[in-house]
Amino acid sequence: MNTIPTAILAAALIPLLGGGVIAIAQDDAPAPSSTSRTHVVMPDETLSEIARQHDVSVADLMKSNHLKDGNRLRPGQRLIIPRKP
Repeated sequence: MNTIPTAILAAALIPLLGGGVIAIAQDDAPAPSSTSRTHVVMPDETLSEIARQHDVSVADLMKSNHLKDGNRLRPGQRLIIPRKP
């Protein structure tokens, strides 16, 4: 039997709930702080593209997200984008 990924299921349910908000927690995702913002990884996006888009370094993105391998991003993964001091 095929299963529907949770993120797709949650996105499909939002209109049924009258526009309510559904949060999907990721165990390995760091908590955002008041001095950061987030980016949801799209299919085939790279860490260097995301860093360039947000004008931050790849090293800072990796540090903020506790990433050991910047080549292992998953679509739907939420990244913390650090703000510049």
